[in-house]
Amino acid sequence: MSNVVMMQTEPTDAETELPLTRFISISVDVAGSTSIKEQLCAFLARHGRDIGVAYQDFAHQLLATERQFIDLLCATKKAAVHNGAECVFEVERLFLIKTIGDEWWYSYSLDGLDDFAVGQHARHLFDALLAFLSKQPASAFLSDTPADHPDGLDEFKEVLRLELPLKITCDLVHGFDLVRGREALISSIVARCCGDIVHVGDDQYMRMMGNLGAIPMIADKTAGKIISVVRSDFVGMEVDRFFRLAGYSQKGRVLVGQQLFEVLDLMDAPAADVTLRDAWKCVSLRNKIPGGGFVTMRSDIFVSLHEYALRNLREPYMGALCTDRCTASGDPVWRSCQDSPTMVAD
Repeated sequence: MSNVVMMQTEPTDAETELPLTRFISISVDVAGSTSIKEQLCAFLARHGRDIGVAYQDFAHQLLATERQFIDLLCATKKAAVHNGAECVFEVERLFLIKTIGDEWWYSYSLDGLDDFAVGQHARHLFDALLAFLSKQPASAFLSDTPADHPDGLDEFKEVLRLELPLKITCDLVHGFDLVRGREALISSIVARCCGDIVHVGDDQYMRMMGNLGAIPMIADKTAGKIISVVRSDFVGMEVDRFFRLAGYSQKGRVLVGQQLFEVLDLMDAPAADVTLRDAWKCVSLRNKIPGGGFVTMRSDIFVSLHEYALRNLREPYMGALCTDRCTASGDPVWRSCQDSPTMVAD
């Protein structure tokens, strides 16, 4: 296929048609990241050290967090299988759309799933996200002088360690995938820049298409094949609403948008229940089973419903802040019991 000629023609409407896709949109973000970076840089500046060290350590911790996120999702699935429990969410449906500074934007594909299956996947994925927040978050660590001793036996006058607490936002979203149309629109322009006749596997063409984010393929010259690599970048009003909603997320919490919240069907926590507004209530996560009935997955989830006025959107949007007893970072949750108020330690 490396001998196929790229014709410099304008794309047809069919080639640039953007399919509407339904997915669970997930944002994993470091809470208070600007303040954290400011403190790291101020510490190094006070001790006359290069602030680039702060950025490097912060970046390393971000990568460690990303690895932990994927690792724990995989581990949750494996543990369920090992224990003979049902766990229907599939890690292979998870796509990293892009990183936005210290925020990761993922999509969980719902392609090929009917409404019943969507509910099952959503509930198990939600359970896995809560489990991820129960793990101790990464932390940035700096010292007043560089660590030079080969055995790590250096002495310091001052050290700084800052936790990188996480917050998660998720919702059920419809969006149009820009990537599906980008290659057809830009390929003729790139080919024109490269010369009169361009082959599919030409290095300059491939490099420029990759630089412009317009190539959904990697050429394997040794095998003479083109291997497809699908990337996604969604647009739409629901995507805009999702990121407006993410601005209200809190550390140590999973903020669930109204569309996904209704699919989760948390016991004793209907979206229309005004008594839950700005208050915490302990609810159960139930998984429906074919033929009727349900299985209680967890009964220790705390939910607080809120109406958010989202920027540039007319209608307020409901979001549910969710946590459990095991959340590693985040403020404690107070709830009222029959006897007396009790603090639930996260």
